[in-house]
Amino acid sequence: LLNHIAKKNIVFLYQGPLDKNRGISNVLEAFSKLEEKNWSLVIVGGNPRQVEILQTEFCNESIFFTGFTTQSEVFSYMELADIGLLALRNTCLNNYYTAPNKLYEYMQCGCAVLGPDFDGVNKFILSNKIGYVTDFDSPCAIRKTVEGILGKHKKTLEAMRKKSKALSADYTWKESEQILKKLYN
Repeated sequence: LLNHIAKKNIVFLYQGPLDKNRGISNVLEAFSKLEEKNWSLVIVGGNPRQVEILQTEFCNESIFFTGFTTQSEVFSYMELADIGLLALRNTCLNNYYTAPNKLYEYMQCGCAVLGPDFDGVNKFILSNKIGYVTDFDSPCAIRKTVEGILGKHKKTLEAMRKKSKALSADYTWKESEQILKKLYN
């Protein structure tokens, strides 16, 4: 699969469960309506039945499904990606106030991030200039955001990726340990 993804395209990546709280159907609907063809979307995760249903509903030559993979394969896909998706819907307070582990995993792999427009995570993404935010409850909003990304110069995206990778050094367990030690001493 890695060989079939055209690297000349902007590669978007979603990794995780394929359930309704994650907005994956909205993401797929948005991407399937894009007129531009300079992108690939890789969906990492999901059981075979979920993948089959989504592939049937959102058949597109630029959308790739991996199904369940090993952790090392997940990181191979993340390193290939330009933008990692944090496709959270506003279905509960946990989703709204979260700083998902995937945010930091994407950063460590040098991905820009397309995250939800929720207080906290949106400020982190935008103030650090490591990506974009959108409303994952709205396929139309997702599509418009992605169209804006596709219309930007590749150098803008590359700068975001570099910032993301550099910023990730500040968000490791080793760094957190030092902060916690100062708080508790």
